[in-house]
Amino acid sequence: MSLIASTRALISGDSPAGREPTIDVIRGLCIASMVFAHIALDGIGHNVFHFAVWYDGAMGFVLLSGLVVGIVQQTTISRSGQRAGTLKAWKRARLVYIAHLTLCVLAFLIAATGVAGLFTFASVSEMGWWRALLATLTLQINPPKAAILSLYVILLLFTPVASWLLRRNLWWVLASISAVVFLAGHVWEDLATSPRQPGEFGEINVAAWQAMYFAAFFIGWNWKTVRGYLDKPAVWLLAMTITVAIVIYARTTAWRDQPILIRWAFGSGQMGPGTVLLAFAVIAALFPVVTWIDKKIPVITGIFARLGRRSLDNYIILAFVVLPMQTFAPYDRSTAAADLGAVLVLVTMWAWSRLRDHISTTKTAQQAISHLT
Repeated sequence: MSLIASTRALISGDSPAGREPTIDVIRGLCIASMVFAHIALDGIGHNVFHFAVWYDGAMGFVLLSGLVVGIVQQTTISRSGQRAGTLKAWKRARLVYIAHLTLCVLAFLIAATGVAGLFTFASVSEMGWWRALLATLTLQINPPKAAILSLYVILLLFTPVASWLLRRNLWWVLASISAVVFLAGHVWEDLATSPRQPGEFGEINVAAWQAMYFAAFFIGWNWKTVRGYLDKPAVWLLAMTITVAIVIYARTTAWRDQPILIRWAFGSGQMGPGTVLLAFAVIAALFPVVTWIDKKIPVITGIFARLGRRSLDNYIILAFVVLPMQTFAPYDRSTAAADLGAVLVLVTMWAWSRLRDHISTTKTAQQAISHLT
């Protein structure tokens, strides 16, 4: 085996059968984007990964989650039926829900220390045990920079409904429901936005973000048909034109000077229609570029592919790192030291992802041997 091949095997490993390597690479890039945004805001890494201004890793993470879940649901249901798809989605939701509950416990423990860094947390002593417990169990507590976990729980719980509709070719029903919920979320933002704690406005408008997730889910469900279009020059040119035009506008016009309609359309937390359009345009523009780079320099893309294959694990790791780090040791997030800290977190994620891949590969091999014997 050549040195390059050996290095690639160490860094990325082989993609499991049936996976789209390009999706994993882009998911890995989204994880890196979120790491730099949460740990080294305004540092070099953040500026590189947030060049598009109105697009960030969190949007790509949710969009690609919808895409991958759509692919998995279609495959699972085709092979094993609706019940198998439902159980798969709800098993994933259970995992994320447990991670969310554990993160809330960590936030309560930090609040009990009385230390105030960059974040403030809901306090059990102020809320009372029963109220704190009820709020946690019903996703009414969302620690800073971790609201995507509760969003993901809700989306996964409703995923079987989307699968049921698409299996019966009732895509127009799913689209109609999603559009109505999207519009309602913008009319009644207070009700649609996940709170940081009871009575305190949060970061993520669940009703708005679901539109991007389920649109991506629909694409994933029809992935065998859609995949070929992503390699067409006309599609790439359109996606790149939309992306470049919006980026140029965003970088040349101050946010406060933009018309209110533009600020609504491209608000990130409230996920306006412009942001949804940009998110899909960025992914479509990246797809053929990343595919080409993966063929030419697989050692580089392999780093991000491994991160992307375990993107949920890595997001959970990030959430558990950020809370204590920015509470007990607040620091200037625009410095080179902050960038170095972000890189160290990414290295930790890569090591964890490699361990998970190794365990998964070993388990698969053992199962294959048991079937043969």
